[in-house]
Amino acid sequence: MGPNNKAAARCCSESPSRANLALIDEFVAQSTAGDATCTKYRTHLLEFARWCEHTGCMDLLEVRTGQVARFMAYLRSGNRFAAAKHHRVAQSASGATRKNVRSSLCRFYRYLESVELVPKNPVLAVESPKARHTPGLVLTAEEVRRILEVPGQPRERVQVYLLTYTGAREHEIRQLRWQDIDFQNQTMLLRGKNYKHRVIDIHPRLMVELRRWLLAQEEHACANAHVRAAKSNADTDFVLLTSRGRQLSHSVIIKQLKQRAARAGVRCIKTADKDNVSAVHPHALRRTFGTLLLNDGHHLDAVADVLGHASVNTTRKHYAFSSTERRRDTIHGLPL
Repeated sequence: MGPNNKAAARCCSESPSRANLALIDEFVAQSTAGDATCTKYRTHLLEFARWCEHTGCMDLLEVRTGQVARFMAYLRSGNRFAAAKHHRVAQSASGATRKNVRSSLCRFYRYLESVELVPKNPVLAVESPKARHTPGLVLTAEEVRRILEVPGQPRERVQVYLLTYTGAREHEIRQLRWQDIDFQNQTMLLRGKNYKHRVIDIHPRLMVELRRWLLAQEEHACANAHVRAAKSNADTDFVLLTSRGRQLSHSVIIKQLKQRAARAGVRCIKTADKDNVSAVHPHALRRTFGTLLLNDGHHLDAVADVLGHASVNTTRKHYAFSSTERRRDTIHGLPL
């Protein structure tokens, strides 16, 4: 191994300086973003800090625009020696990845500028990489019905109904408590990202499932002290509880949805060492919810409100894909 390669390998195994780590920790701690986003920020910033120190810039407060531009070029190089070991790849980072990294750096330096630790944000003058937008997985109405109707455990069933009939994010249904559901007015409170909560109407089919699940959970509580204790406190009385009386985890919801979709034979992928694995995940149901509503002619702003998007542009970008039928109906609907 040559001296340059040895230095790069040493860079990968070392943490950034204590001062740089403190800046990163401070930024992440003050962020109101979700856990996954904060993890992404930390990953990007640690790689940037290691790269800076490897190239001679030992203080993140001294970074200039030229260094940010060179770092963006490094991401395209196919030799990301400063990345954490499990993120290291021997290929150029995609436009989407580089765009995300630049966004993390920009937010970091925007914060440092706001607390007067740097005179200006050095990232602003670096052009944002262009990323090709690829539509995510959207199911057909028939595929969704198959997932809903396949046999399964009661809690698994209500999870899928919640995701399907609310368009909620996975973490929003995990945080749903019984006190958030107004059975009389048939509405529910969803706790969104960055403390942005919203109230949505409950679909009649979902209302039936929620009433059925509430009775089942209360019966379970009579025989299970853990569930009984959780339900005795409004703050821990989650709609989705484990048998230990704990809030259902992110991984369990994903796993059970994939298993249910695989049993229904929806979007299955054959693997060498496993049975059929489904590509369906919680966000696919959210995306399907929004797309089906838009394709059915519902107003963009109304769908954006239900999905909890701060801007209709988000809904338009990720959900408003024109189907063949919509394009045909648009032409045929010309009032001439």
